[in-house]
Amino acid sequence: MPSVNTGNIMQSYALFNAVVAQATGNAQLAAHDASTFLACAHVVTGLGKDNFSSALTQVIAETYFYQPKTKVEFEDIIVNADKFGALRREIACADIESSSDPQFSVQEGDTAGTFTVENLPKYIELGWMGDDVERISSTMEYSAYLDAMQSIEQFNKLAALRTGSVTKALKKVKAATARTTILGLITTLIADASNHPERVIDVVDEYCKFYGYVDANTGASTKDYQDIVAEGNLKEFWQFYATLQGTTLTKMEADNVLYKNNITGKTYSESVPESDLKGYALADYQQIIQTMVRPILMANDEFKYKPLKEVAYWQAATSPDAINFKGVTTNEATGACAAMSDAVSVTGVISVMFAPRAAFCHVKPEVTLTSQWDIDKLVQKTTTHLRKLPVINPYHKAVVFKLH
Repeated sequence: MPSVNTGNIMQSYALFNAVVAQATGNAQLAAHDASTFLACAHVVTGLGKDNFSSALTQVIAETYFYQPKTKVEFEDIIVNADKFGALRREIACADIESSSDPQFSVQEGDTAGTFTVENLPKYIELGWMGDDVERISSTMEYSAYLDAMQSIEQFNKLAALRTGSVTKALKKVKAATARTTILGLITTLIADASNHPERVIDVVDEYCKFYGYVDANTGASTKDYQDIVAEGNLKEFWQFYATLQGTTLTKMEADNVLYKNNITGKTYSESVPESDLKGYALADYQQIIQTMVRPILMANDEFKYKPLKEVAYWQAATSPDAINFKGVTTNEATGACAAMSDAVSVTGVISVMFAPRAAFCHVKPEVTLTSQWDIDKLVQKTTTHLRKLPVINPYHKAVVFKLH
């Protein structure tokens, strides 16, 4: 359904029909012109103001929630209810290994007719997620209710007013849920770097190793990012990052067990095609990268670099490249996940790339309830209760790039 905010009369009919169906349980009753609108309005009026107000907010929440009109960062990890149900529970089968084939060593006198049972499937079921609740509320004046029942134009004005307040609040919840899901993924990877170092790439360290800027005794890098900038090697550094990102992308596309957790005894490989891979990069760095890498891309079609979606900041606008957040801890012996007890604090986060199942979320409007009218102030409050459902799954491929 198109947005009612455009003020189109036919859009108002469609929205009003949905409200009537919600309030009355009668999907056959429909307004398609001014006369039938007034007839339907009479039916809704007979039900009482509470039914109308509650139905209006509920229908707006259901209809407009997944149609934001302004930019929401990390929006493409937000999935609808159907896709969320399909993604949140998964069953995989562990890889099996081949064994020697005895058919070429059959000798006279050997017996046959028995066989060895081998490689029975080892199933892996993953079905965890976060769970949090929130609510949004709006208030309607009695006069607005009475006006809305007079004509389709007045109903259109009320719907536009209600839509604006409800959808704005829903978008804020949706955006915050998506952002915290990504923060959880990044901090989960960083906290587990000792077990899976390939998932947390320190670009400065890799740059120093490649160019030989390392201590001969300890192997530690002898330069940091500020040194690289001060020495005028900014272009060289970010071109190196682009190359590193391209080689990492190739490895993530290959069928292997890198860049992911693996349950002991139930390891399975994964391939993530570039077209499926999701990723975000901090705008402060992405703009530099695009400027430094564009000449190479124009000169060499073979050069592999994936431009990622830009985000203005990871967690706080005042410290764009910093994160202080709790992800999840994993037990690869059992496959269990749990929330971290302590937050991970990191700065210099450049970008993150991951398989679609590694991080996604859903915000579900659970129920909409409307209060009685206040007899003195003649106002009524409607509240929609939401359930926020973020999913972080480290058993799928993901990698984060950082400066230090």
